[in-house]
Amino acid sequence: MKEKIKELFKARFGTEGVMYASAGRINLIGEHTDYNGGFVFPGAIDKCIMAEININGTDLVRAYSADLDDYCEFGLREEDAPDKQWARYIFGVCREIIKRGFTVKGFDTVVNRLQRQCYVIISDFVYLKDKYGRPYGWGVAEYSTPERFMGGSFTGRVYSRSPQESYERIVEHFRELFPWESEEKLKKFIG
Repeated sequence: MKEKIKELFKARFGTEGVMYASAGRINLIGEHTDYNGGFVFPGAIDKCIMAEININGTDLVRAYSADLDDYCEFGLREEDAPDKQWARYIFGVCREIIKRGFTVKGFDTVVNRLQRQCYVIISDFVYLKDKYGRPYGWGVAEYSTPERFMGGSFTGRVYSRSPQESYERIVEHFRELFPWESEEKLKKFIG
């Protein structure tokens, strides 16, 4: 994939950029708990995200998705949000960096695997309680969609899928994983 991205970048933008890669992982227990003194059990997965990036001297982001064979160009102001879902992630990251007081300049990029088609986060942990009502033991993660947990205005900047569409995708994914479970149990599990 690295060579493909480099070739696509050179062909599309006529120059070379800097290659970045980040390996995928999944946390079997814990999500953002390790730096809060809790337990975490991460494992590597066979997915990664790669991007070649180069400053382009403009105020525009020119992005190409290698996986989707799709191109998108957009500015960095809030009102410049792109219509394409995969590009909204790049836009959202840029906007959050800007909101923290940093300057983001226009850049060219070729990326892969930005869109995974289903977003699930851990929204809470549920603990068993002893006879006095005190929590004990390992927490069981409760899953949610980002829209439900953080609100639609936050996630709307990142991608444009409605909360209902995300929820239905999650239900469908869990149907595939647990075909023997009833619809009622799946929806209760997801929340």
